[in-house]
Order: sequence, then structure tokens, then C-alpha cells
Amino acid sequence: MNISEDVISRLRDCQKKSIDTVSTYLNSRSKKACLISLPTGAGKSGVICVTSHSSKSKRVLVLTHRRAVCDQLVKQLKGEFYKKILDDVADIPNLKSVFKNINSFQKEGIYCTTVQMITALSESELDSIKDKIDLVIFDEGHAEPASKWSKAVRKFKCKKLIITATPYRNDLFSFDIDVKHHYIYTFKNAVENHDIVDPNFEVVNKDRLIERIKEIKISQPESVCIVKCKELSDVEHYLELLKTEFNAVAIHDSYAKSDNKNKLQNVPANIHEKDYEVIIHQRKLDEGVDLPQAKILILTYPVASGRELVQTVGRVVRTYKQYQPYIIGLDNNNNLDLWSNFKIFDEYLSNEKTAKKFIRTLDTAILIETYVDEFPEHSYYNSGFKKKFDFKGFNPVESLEIPLASVCFYKKNPEFDLADCLDKLYWEFNRQGALS
Repeated sequence: MNISEDVISRLRDCQKKSIDTVSTYLNSRSKKACLISLPTGAGKSGVICVTSHSSKSKRVLVLTHRRAVCDQLVKQLKGEFYKKILDDVADIPNLKSVFKNINSFQKEGIYCTTVQMITALSESELDSIKDKIDLVIFDEGHAEPASKWSKAVRKFKCKKLIITATPYRNDLFSFDIDVKHHYIYTFKNAVENHDIVDPNFEVVNKDRLIERIKEIKISQPESVCIVKCKELSDVEHYLELLKTEFNAVAIHDSYAKSDNKNKLQNVPANIHEKDYEVIIHQRKLDEGVDLPQAKILILTYPVASGRELVQTVGRVVRTYKQYQPYIIGLDNNNNLDLWSNFKIFDEYLSNEKTAKKFIRTLDTAILIETYVDEFPEHSYYNSGFKKKFDFKGFNPVESLEIPLASVCFYKKNPEFDLADCLDKLYWEFNRQGALS
């Protein structure tokens, strides 16, 4: 890659290591994908911008799962990232052209679009463009890839770069990751290097909510508060509750025809320039929004999964002055339990030895072969003597027995929480190498 010293010197250490990894991968003969894992707020957009513009790839396809993320990336790719890191606009390097239209790929440059746009293409349309692309960069974020996308991504025979906030094994199986080309920078690493800030979790009674927001804003006056709601009725309720004390705005799809300036259908493009103190939403600010002064996150309900919680927490952990992020749960501690599960998994990946072990399990062929290799040639099992499993001699019709039913019984304690149980099992199985 051709990168100026001015740009390199302004990058974070984790971004430099990411780009070094990508550069080595692009110079290799690997036919698999390269994995870069950076937590939200650590500089994923910068890695995407520098890679897209500095690689020798003539046509780069950048894919995201959400339109909001795509729109944000287009701005960064068109020069916003370089304006932010360079002191003088004159130092911005010659950038490739950036397109949001993916109809032809006739011109050289960077094409940025969503996964949905690609999966909407017919087989013949996919075939016509797959050979024109030199590099696919997939900003996986925290979204789970659909099976249709998995099929589409394999159409592209070019180099593939997967950039993710958290390396969930089930997602990464779709991409055929090359175990030799990866870089994992964990949440713990990013906190230790001051790239992001570890949040404080609190449980606050709803009656004290306004008072607690005011307390935080006394020491951190520019802090913006994000209120995450489950239903429209909750959005309405918290807008009524908070608008008397703060400059509050609610964002929801149902406000398309609203004349109320405090009710918006979509997130404003320049939301970081607004003077909102409180922003209330339902799935509108979970990703793709650049709001570094957001430092208070109120979770009005127990979030369903660890994946969604990590994504949501990512909104408030960016560095801003010396401000501390606060995650406030209302009358329940379930979200803290989910976060604790994630931190255990993140700690596991922070160890270089165990991280490599995790990456090796992404290659299912190696995983199965290694598993079988550990068995003796002959053993006694289930009242009989067995030979070691032989893939070449295995006949599924004659040899495979599939149980028709499996029944599990649970004894539930009064404080049992199903979401927390499933989340614990998910992370535990992932750490142990299971496809869960």
C-alpha cells in the first residue's frame, strides 16, 4: 500500500497494526479472507479509508449491513477522515473516486453500498460484476450475516477484508478466514491503550433518573444522554418525562408526518452539531452515528442479547475530553450480567495464545481433522471395539445415526433469567470451540 508519512504518523497504533496486517495479506497468495477486529470507537473507519484509498486495488467494494453506516462511511471515504487527522487540508493525498451506485463498476474507484443491495442482485448480475472487483471490504459491525449473503460473498474470487467489532465465530464461518492473516484488538486492549473508555454501569430507580442525569452533567456539562427504548410507547413516555428538564428529541419511524420539532423520523446527518441534551430512540442510534459527546446511555429494558448490548455500549465509549461514560439500567441488573459475560470472552481473546486458538477453530476442516487425529487407531466404545473414523471410507447412508428427538429439563430458580442463561452458554461454547 502507498501511504504518506503524514497519514501514518496520525494513526493509532491499533490502526497501524491493522494496516500492516492487511498489507501483508494483499501481498500474499491467499485465496481466503483477512480478519481485522477492532472495537467500536477504536478506529475501524480509518482502517477502511486508508486501505481503500492506499491499496493498489483499482475497484474496491465496501459493504455494510445498515444504510446509516453506509452513508457515514461514504462521508469518511470522500475525505472527512483525512480532514479530521491532518492539520492541513493541503496534505490530503489524492483520493480515489467514491460511488454509491453499483450498477456497472466501469469506472475505477471505491463503491460503497449495503449487503441488501448485493443480495438483491440476480445470479447473472452478480456474475457480471464479480470479476471487476479487486478487493471487497466488509464492515461486519455486529450484524449477523444472512445465508443469502454467505452465498453471494463466495462469488467474489478477489481479496476479502472482514472488519468486525467483535469476532463472533458463527458469523465468521461464512467468510473462510485465513488463520495466517488476522489482527484482533480487544475491548480490553483498547481501554488499556486509552483508545476508548471503560464505562461505569449503574442501576438507578426511575424516580431518580432526572436527578442522576443532572449530577453527571454537572461534572461533564457537554455530555449527551441517549435513551434506548423497546417500544414506541416507551419513546413517547420518556420524551414527556425528560423534555421538561432537558433539550430532548425523540427519533422513531412513526414520526414521518410529525410537525413537532422534538419528534424526528431519522437521525440528523449533523447530529453532533446539534444542541440536544437527551436523544430518545428505538434502534436508531445503535450504530452508524458519530456522536463522541454521547457519554450517558440509559437502558430502559433488559437488552435481548450480548451482541446488541456490545453494539449499544459502543455509542458512548469513544474518547471525548476527559469524560467518563455511564451506562444506566433502570431497576434491573440483567444488562450488567450480559456485559460481564462479554468481558470474560473479551479477556479470553486478549491473550495472544488463546486468541490464536480461537482463530484456528474458524477453519472447520482443520478443526475436524485435528479432533479426529487425537483418537487412537482402535478403541473400546459403547460395548464394542471401534476403529478410528475414516472420512474416505465413511458412507453416511449406512453409518450415520441421527437421534429423532432430544429433550432437556430445566430446574428454574426464582431469579432465573433465560436471556442471561442463553448468553452465558453462547459465550462458553464459543470459547470452547463449538459451533453454537
